[in-house]
Amino acid sequence: MRKPTKTVCSLLVYHVVLFLSTTALAFDIASVSIHGFVSPGYVKSTDNDFLGLPTENGTFAFSDVGLNFNTEPIEKLRIGVQILARDFGDEGNFDVVLDWAVGDYRWKDWLGIRAGKIKNPVGLYNRERDLDMVRTSIFLPQSIYTENMRDFMNAYLGGELYGVLPAASWGDFEYEIFGGTIDADNAPVLRDYITTKTEEYMPFDAYLTLGDLAVEVKYIFGGVLRWNTPLEGLRVGVSVFKNETEMEGILVGSILPVPEVPMLQYTIQYPVTVGYTIKYAGILSAEFTIGNLILAGEYYYQRSDITVAAPPGVPDLPDITGVQQNMEGFYVQARYRLFDRFEIGTYYSVFHPDAKDRGGSFYESRGKPDYYGWLRDWALSFRWDIKPFWLVKVEGHIMDGAALIEGPANPTDVERHWGLFAFRTTFYF
Repeated sequence: MRKPTKTVCSLLVYHVVLFLSTTALAFDIASVSIHGFVSPGYVKSTDNDFLGLPTENGTFAFSDVGLNFNTEPIEKLRIGVQILARDFGDEGNFDVVLDWAVGDYRWKDWLGIRAGKIKNPVGLYNRERDLDMVRTSIFLPQSIYTENMRDFMNAYLGGELYGVLPAASWGDFEYEIFGGTIDADNAPVLRDYITTKTEEYMPFDAYLTLGDLAVEVKYIFGGVLRWNTPLEGLRVGVSVFKNETEMEGILVGSILPVPEVPMLQYTIQYPVTVGYTIKYAGILSAEFTIGNLILAGEYYYQRSDITVAAPPGVPDLPDITGVQQNMEGFYVQARYRLFDRFEIGTYYSVFHPDAKDRGGSFYESRGKPDYYGWLRDWALSFRWDIKPFWLVKVEGHIMDGAALIEGPANPTDVERHWGLFAFRTTFYF
């Protein structure tokens, strides 16, 4: 697949990084702010492997290491870079990647521009998803910030306009308008998830081989509007975006051209093109801070289309067109700082792969339990800041359902009711 947009955006990121490095050499090191973090962790579940991690047996493959550099070479211009190494099951394996690299020029309070590899601004906490030290919980609510879709949601290559618009006694409005593309080809969790979603709608017993599956996100664009209301501590917002993804892989499966004659069944193996288009997605957000208490809630809705195009001259392989998904998720959350160094938090999160089939009847029609149609997650988190540079967290989850965990990690015998325990410690400076 050709990727001209990614080439342009990659060059843009390259020049941002180059400018930062030459700037750092030109100025005294004191003008460059350097920060970093190390976050090792452990996850164990009573049943079912979670998000592609081997959690049923317990795993330490749940760690992040990051280092970032920021500088302001001239007034109103900030430049920053962060490199990140993750270990998340089969994804990352501590390969060092460019997490973000941004040039940010704020001309006026009401108008600024960013360019480079930019953290996606959607929702309340997406930009903070890799910063364990800024929240109470270990896992963000997966109904909104699922790791299955991380490579769609984490960052994009492109640019954005942003600013703050004062509204007198009505408070003020923050806006961001963004667009670009995403480098998601090396993303096994994302590939597993989309492949599983595609297989569910095949009109016959078939699957896509992951080893030959290439992913290209052609574009993403959207906007965010947040209202800092005149009621102190209350902010509300809406985020919208869409993108188009194309995948190329090998389809392997069995076809019965004459159902009455099973002996005519044969196996097919053809290259196919899979389209996964987020036609539109939106997040409604609200957060209210009252002293040491923070209350938050968000609702997410995503309409997606799936297509599988057969190669020319293969009449027995039907095209799949017009398959719609109406994904839905929401959560409510409370966090409270009991003491200077101790916090407690809880949330209840619900996810439905199809908002029009919350009871899972589609999965029953495919011979699976109905609880593949939801994941309900109640979480309880404790955070202890041992030192200003060192924190420890423990977290428990009571789970109901199997949405978000179906696929290669759990091919059979998925339990409906299960539990999850997580531990994480973070050192940062």
